[in-house]
Amino acid sequence: MEQTTIKLFKKSDKQELFEFLRKQSTEEISEAIRTRLDTSGIEDDVDPILFIRAIIVGSPVQGGDDCTYRRFLVFREAIAWYIHRPGVDGY
Repeated sequence: MEQTTIKLFKKSDKQELFEFLRKQSTEEISEAIRTRLDTSGIEDDVDPILFIRAIIVGSPVQGGDDCTYRRFLVFREAIAWYIHRPGVDGY
């Protein structure tokens, strides 16, 4: 999912990215974000910031409730990752 998302993000027309993300389940998107954040620096095949940016760009504000929820997922997963990463408040 990550490779396809970034490939579509790099195209000038974002409609394909929008359609691709619309077909992905919220569980798939959440898991992909978690995986990217957890393995950043270990696997350099996909930049986590570029991947997250692609999800946000592919979920325009005027895109409706699905897009709004995808944006929410990005922030929810990023905050959860930040709070639970090793070395933060005893974790």
